[in-house]
Amino acid sequence: MTTNDINYFAETNSWHITNEGLSKIFQFSEYKFAIEFINEIAKISIKYNHHPKLINAYAKVELLWFTNDENKITEKDTQQAIRSDEIFIKFDTK
Repeated sequence: MTTNDINYFAETNSWHITNEGLSKIFQFSEYKFAIEFINEIAKISIKYNHHPKLINAYAKVELLWFTNDENKITEKDTQQAIRSDEIFIKFDTK
């Protein structure tokens, strides 16, 4: 992916590009939903062997996707970001 591709992805999907990677904060109505979300992220992380940095503060979860092996944001990160958004949709209605 080019830098333009990554910028376009971030802009059109409400992700932010930081020094640590693709970043997004997910807000939940309750702590338990945040933890359930984290557990679902863990499942896709294991399945695709690509793991994010996770920060949890009560009902808020920040995800950061970054490909350490290549020291940059790659298609692996954007694909995991898409999967993360798909998982969040399940919780967004709770």
